Amino acid sequence: LDFEQFQTLQLGVTASDSGNPPLRSNISLTLFVLDQNDNTPEILYPSLPTDGSTGVELAPRSAEPGYLVTKVVAVDRDSGQNAWLSYRLLKASEPGLFSVGLHTGEVRTARAMMDKDALKQSLVVTVQDHGQPPLSATVRLTVAVADSIPEVLEDLVSLESPANPDESSLTLYLVVAITAVSCIFLIFVIVLLALRLRRWSSSRLLQAASGLAGVPPSHFVGVDGMHAFLQTYSHEVSLTADSRKSHLIFPQPNYADTLILAQETCGKSEPLLIPEDSATVLGKCEPTDIQQAPPNTDWRFSQAQRPK
Repeated sequence: LDFEQFQTLQLGVTASDSGNPPLRSNISLTLFVLDQNDNTPEILYPSLPTDGSTGVELAPRSAEPGYLVTKVVAVDRDSGQNAWLSYRLLKASEPGLFSVGLHTGEVRTARAMMDKDALKQSLVVTVQDHGQPPLSATVRLTVAVADSIPEVLEDLVSLESPANPDESSLTLYLVVAITAVSCIFLIFVIVLLALRLRRWSSSRLLQAASGLAGVPPSHFVGVDGMHAFLQTYSHEVSLTADSRKSHLIFPQPNYADTLILAQETCGKSEPLLIPEDSATVLGKCEPTDIQQAPPNTDWRFSQAQRPK
């Protein structure tokens, strides 16, 4: 039975015999349920925020001893002495600065504030009942020592409760994972752009090469080129006995390639422009292949034309 649900029970008892006629008697019983200390004290104020942070109480630096800072309010669903609650200051960042009422739960200053006192003061108050065994609950208070709210707002970050180490580690892992994924994605984008740029450059080179393939080769190149047209002019003077004039014979221009084979070079006149490779070609002519031409009879004088 739970005392919080049933405090008393009413029972009716009937006793009868086996005679004829049977005789019976009735009695009413009342059962009182005793309370057991099975409920922990429940703290109503200060209520814990849902985000896990703690509330902040304000205490001016000019506060005198006995100044009421806040009050811890708690209840116990048990009854009797099991519901009697007592309040004690379990831990304080500055011992001797605050005190807690034993039965009221009031948090007051025990002495005047000094300049060396920190801006943030942390208090841990425990609430305990008088059951057997006693049950207790604790609450953490944060007291800001300042004369005005704007002064407190400047240090709100320092007044926040320390974060859970497990949550901090999880946050660190998430940040590292997001950073790694971002770096991998950035490297992938850079590699993709490099491949696209290389493919575009190759296509441009292929287009340029295909355009040059359609242009016919030029025959007019420099001395070190592969082809050149040369015009060789020659003349022949012919004097005869019955002619007093010289006849100049101009043959048609002879356009010859500068790249002359060895067997053709040895039998023809020397061209005007000789490429570098022509020395090699001329060097291939054997001395036995070069023969002296017979004298031209046209240059000889007859016996009548000789001077006397």
